[in-house]
Amino acid sequence: MKKGIIALCVIFSLMLTGCDLIPAKSTLPPETEAPTLAVTEPETEAPTEAPVYYNPLTGVQMREPQTKRIYAVTISNIPDAMPRIGVCLADIYMEMYVNDSIVRGLALYTDPSIAQQIGPVRSTRYMFNDLATHYDLIVAHAGGNQYTLANARERGVESFNIDTWDSTYYSFRDKNRTLNRYDWEHVLFARGEGLEQKAEEEGFRTTIDPNFDYRLRFQPDGTPEDGETAERIDLVLTYHASKKDCGFVYDDMYGRYAYWQYGKEMHDGLTDEVETYDNVIIIFPTHIQANWLGCQEANLEDGGDGYYASGGKIIPIKWGCDDEHSPFWFTTVDGEQLYMTQGRTFIAITEVGSALSWS
Repeated sequence: MKKGIIALCVIFSLMLTGCDLIPAKSTLPPETEAPTLAVTEPETEAPTEAPVYYNPLTGVQMREPQTKRIYAVTISNIPDAMPRIGVCLADIYMEMYVNDSIVRGLALYTDPSIAQQIGPVRSTRYMFNDLATHYDLIVAHAGGNQYTLANARERGVESFNIDTWDSTYYSFRDKNRTLNRYDWEHVLFARGEGLEQKAEEEGFRTTIDPNFDYRLRFQPDGTPEDGETAERIDLVLTYHASKKDCGFVYDDMYGRYAYWQYGKEMHDGLTDEVETYDNVIIIFPTHIQANWLGCQEANLEDGGDGYYASGGKIIPIKWGCDDEHSPFWFTTVDGEQLYMTQGRTFIAITEVGSALSWS
């Protein structure tokens, strides 16, 4: 109550003295226009696009760059060794006569671990030394004759013998095949996931020179625009009197060529997957001869003529190598770079004059 009386007295006193509650002159600064500020956007760098990496043997996009060497496995390819396993997963498969009338293959993998089994594996031969030198390969094989192994050492080819009587982390003998009356020589398989570890234990260099060029060029669809229709290709792989019929049938469902030999379509012995290829290359070295052991040797450096098929069409091509340490290059007959379809490639190496037809 006392506080209320005091407040009334104060107000009454002010009224008597003529004082205002608000000063006559404002102490606030006069109104002025707000200053205009020059707003500068912070400098930012243009967004950097993420690098894109491609498999050097297939042209297919990869998550990381290829830094490891290519692994190759020597493949038995006689009727008694069928079916093959893991070959349908190879980036490139090369087939040729290697010893008199014996045809074998060399399966190349940028990542062999994708194949649970690869084979059947047989001994290496001189032609494989050539290819290993051209493509900087690490080769897994089942031994070889002394001439071939000595030649590999002289040329610096890094290879190892995976032959075993039982089982290792990098190879094994398929006992089920033995029970099914396969000969012992047709039951050896590489374990893809163990090959890299084996190479490291052997002390091999396992990385590639970042400047190494595999000389292959790709595009999403490398079907030759001016090619002849080749929905079926028939080839007689030839070395003198030795001949083997094989063929490629273009399948619209796969968009690739299915591989035929020995009168039947090739299927993987483990998954039953059809063995198919996006690209088929057939090359004719100018000279193939047998050495004193009967092992074929080819003049690959001089190159020569060949054919390329993809998408159901085929064209003639030229091929060659810069030197023994360079991969094959491929061009059209006009000398233009050959661009292939992204995907897997079959390369047949056969004599000049080998029977070849298409329709």
